[in-house]
Amino acid sequence: MKPLAAPGSQDGLERMLSAALSAAGFVPEAGEDAPYVLYGSLQMDDLGVINGWYWMRGTLEVQLAEKASGKVRGNKRWEIKTSSPQKATAQRRAMDEADATLKRELRPAILEFTVGN
Repeated sequence: MKPLAAPGSQDGLERMLSAALSAAGFVPEAGEDAPYVLYGSLQMDDLGVINGWYWMRGTLEVQLAEKASGKVRGNKRWEIKTSSPQKATAQRRAMDEADATLKRELRPAILEFTVGN
């Protein structure tokens, strides 16, 4: 399975996808021989300061497709929302939450994609 981050996604997403695949027991492949592609997208919005806290909100999405045919086997979306009194901490927490979500939810999502189709 080859992990690929969608253009415009947060920096580091492809690395997170690869780590989550490994944690889930799958072998991430960088080469062209991978039979499946795991596309990932992470779009974050800075909501600014609300009641003295910096808020970040976004959407993390993955899609599994067969490389040869392009057939989509499934997709899954999670909402990400974090806050902190410091902007940099709110941004880091958002990335940490996305990483933890992938490591916790990617395996069941992939299994659902393969069993459901």
